[in-house]
Amino acid sequence: MSTFVFMRFESLQKRLDEIDLILSYASRNESSYELYTSLCRSAQVLLIAHFEGAIKEFTKDSLDDFNSSMYNFKDSPDALKLTFCSSFIAENADQRKKLLEIFNSLPVKYM
Repeated sequence: MSTFVFMRFESLQKRLDEIDLILSYASRNESSYELYTSLCRSAQVLLIAHFEGAIKEFTKDSLDDFNSSMYNFKDSPDALKLTFCSSFIAENADQRKKLLEIFNSLPVKYM
């Protein structure tokens, strides 16, 4: 069974290939200082953008994998459930526990 995270790794490799292409072109143009430095900066910016996007996408994909697995909210680890409830109610522990009881009785998906 292919997971969302596995498919994301495949798409990330394609993005990293784009950076290799830019750096390859830069190395062929080292004699033109302005072009070389511009291409290297462009590759650096693109690498950072891909890295930031990958973190967000891997988080979403992990949750999608978890939600599509055989586990439901009730069977999840308590630490994960409490962290999820904290995103709705941060301050009051009693309210978080009530929310946890409600979520345990419903088909809740992590988001």
